[in-house]
Amino acid sequence: MTYAQLLAMLAVIITVPVFAIAAPTQPSGQDTTPILRPQHERAPNREYQHILESGWQAYQRGDIAAALASYQRAVEVLPNDASLWYDLGCLHALNHETDRARDALHRALILDPKLAAAHDALGQLTEQAGDTQAARALYATANAIEPVNAKYLRHLARALLRLNDTDSARKAFQDLVMFEPRDVDARYQLGLLELRANAPDLAIHEFRKVLEHAPKHALALNGLGLAYLHLGDFAQASSTLQQAKTVDPNSASIQTNLGLVAAQQQHWDEARSAWQRALQLNPQYAPAADNLKALDAMTTSSTP
Repeated sequence: MTYAQLLAMLAVIITVPVFAIAAPTQPSGQDTTPILRPQHERAPNREYQHILESGWQAYQRGDIAAALASYQRAVEVLPNDASLWYDLGCLHALNHETDRARDALHRALILDPKLAAAHDALGQLTEQAGDTQAARALYATANAIEPVNAKYLRHLARALLRLNDTDSARKAFQDLVMFEPRDVDARYQLGLLELRANAPDLAIHEFRKVLEHAPKHALALNGLGLAYLHLGDFAQASSTLQQAKTVDPNSASIQTNLGLVAAQQQHWDEARSAWQRALQLNPQYAPAADNLKALDAMTTSSTP
């Protein structure tokens, strides 16, 4: 077993944000900005407005069934209002009525093919059903219609990660942090992608940005330590990983990376101890187990 093989860097695991369906549009007269602005004029009568207000209030108190009933009445009054069908689709999704949600969202898009929110919501349902490739296309359409919407871009970036299209995901996250510079999760993901792209300097920039807003972000500290290791700055790598370990002492990944820093300096006993500790924390953690096997093989081959 060669030294280079022993020091093969562990694969970075990219996390995927939690799936979420958008809430319905807030009716006019409320303070908060609606998720979606109506695409059609709605009937300016008090009875209709009361239906929408009742539906919104039911949604706010968590009574999805009552909200659905109100929005269903609303689309009966205005069946050609695409934004209402979008709202109804979101409510059906929140009520775990996936087929009805899709039907309502498709109806919205028939009425208004440029309704970006409906493309995005359909993408989320499609992704949840396991068809990430089709979801990616829907997210891309939403982004093409509204290219400055961070939510749609975030969903597209997530799908690209799941498809392992790291180059496109990297570009999507670069765009996302331009729109949302304080988005810690996006910057962390971008830092990992910069590492994968063999751009440790750029990764360091992103991880530091994360730490400006979340100083105890153990994953960002772990990634920052790896970036310093890529650059051969062993002292800084070790110091940063020790900080990460202080924040999360039960992380097998951090412990494994500390072993890599030791191995890079041929501190074999220290490396072995770190990897053994990683397996104590997580007996199934393959990178630590593989490194120990490589170290054992190298030790055996070097023994007369």
